[in-house]
Amino acid sequence: MRLTLLLFILSVQSLLAQTKRDSVLIETPVFTVMYSETLEQPLWIKYRSTNRPTNVNRGHMNFYKEKSILTSDDEDYKANVYDKGHGAPAATFSDSEENLKQTFSYLNSIMQDQYLNRGVWKMLEEQERK
Repeated sequence: MRLTLLLFILSVQSLLAQTKRDSVLIETPVFTVMYSETLEQPLWIKYRSTNRPTNVNRGHMNFYKEKSILTSDDEDYKANVYDKGHGAPAATFSDSEENLKQTFSYLNSIMQDQYLNRGVWKMLEEQERK
């Protein structure tokens, strides 16, 4: 009985592992992303940067997982030096609560060195909005 249960669990895990997609194209109202479930990271993200007014504060928002796509999660960022960097910048879409929330999807999260994310990358995003 235990061997049968163990074999069943292993076969289900194997099946789930095989269903990871190397790339899946997802369009949201804010950005388009080619996402790798295998890497649990975006391969590329496309968005239109405009100088929108800042109407919403991002301080209370956390990244969230998508229901139908295997993404990274909070566990991937615990006890390491990497930030959850935004591909499509949160500040670019802080004109509305709805737009800002979409940027906090793990589809839009790129594992970045903390100094890059808070330094040169941040300056690049700011320059882009000007």
